Amino acid sequence: MWKPIAEAPFGQELQLAVIDIGGAHSLVFPCRRKLHGWAKAETNEEVDIVPTHWRPWLENMSMRASDELPSGRRQQAPSRSSPGALRPADFETDPFD
Repeated sequence: MWKPIAEAPFGQELQLAVIDIGGAHSLVFPCRRKLHGWAKAETNEEVDIVPTHWRPWLENMSMRASDELPSGRRQQAPSRSSPGALRPADFETDPFD
């Protein structure tokens, strides 16, 4: 179950969701909360995102068509005009509809 980002713990691998003009998207790599933002869990590389929701990252996690994002819709690929430093390959790409 997705939880509000304000409740995200520090020091744990998390799956993050973002909601932008293109809809709701989940990241395909685990992140860790830092004092001033987010980083990829495996590399500690900072990630330029403003997530809205989180849930624990499970080993070998992959989104399934039945998983729902915080908007209540199934996942979709981000639009090409989505702001931020992430590439479309950083998001799950199964369509909502």
